[in-house]
Amino acid sequence: MTACDFSQNEEIVYAGSQAGTVVAWDVTAQKVSATFKEHMNEIKCLSTQKLHDSKLFATGSVDTNVKLWDLRQKKSVFTLKQHSKPVTCITIDENNKYIASGASDSYLQIWDMS
Repeated sequence: MTACDFSQNEEIVYAGSQAGTVVAWDVTAQKVSATFKEHMNEIKCLSTQKLHDSKLFATGSVDTNVKLWDLRQKKSVFTLKQHSKPVTCITIDENNKYIASGASDSYLQIWDMS
């Protein structure tokens, strides 16, 4: 695993891998609740929304893409393609309005989710 984060309510742990896969682990049931595979390369960073019952999370990858995922739909809901080199850090703000991502291209991108 290369990145992980708890959901705000601590019911799910999301973990990204070198294969570009994200696994959603249900803490209470002690089992995988979903597996996501859309990135073409290693996931370098992962961040969850800060709402108590949110099912959204974001990932950044060596494939240069940022993806916002929905656990309910079990797929990405959008892909952001502005970086030219691997995405190395990502965060979602406390108001769940913005995603910020940084990459090896030396750029910081701010994405408006509203």
